[in-house]
Amino acid sequence: SFLFDELLPHISQKHLPPGPGGRPLRLRNLDVGLWGISDAGYTAWYSIWKRPGDFDTALMQTPMLFWNCGEALEEVLKAGSQWANKRNHSERLRLYMDHGDQEDPSAYQAPVDNFFSLLQNLGFKDGHDIFLVDGFGDGHYDSAFYKRAPR
Repeated sequence: SFLFDELLPHISQKHLPPGPGGRPLRLRNLDVGLWGISDAGYTAWYSIWKRPGDFDTALMQTPMLFWNCGEALEEVLKAGSQWANKRNHSERLRLYMDHGDQEDPSAYQAPVDNFFSLLQNLGFKDGHDIFLVDGFGDGHYDSAFYKRAPR
């Protein structure tokens, strides 16, 4: 992918300090995560889903998991166990999800809760490699995301 194969190596070469012995750091030696709100949260999931091992962490704040008629949920239902087997070779995968209780329940709350349950069924452990925060009184707007993020 452009992001991992082209953009991130350029950024790391230009902005990261050298590794041991002055050698350049390789991205595989680092934890690489993506963060996104709403549709960008879906993108964070998609990256870790399609390239586990290249991307280690997805921070998905109110991810738009209902996109394309719930494709993310369907993908995990169909191929989740195969994906989980790949995950076992890269134990560093972590997923953070959240949603607020003032968001549309059918669009945000239920899909995120269902997705969290699916990942638990695949062996992810709450508080260890998956995290879910339910924001009390929060909606789908910027200030709510930043209020929930520190949890």
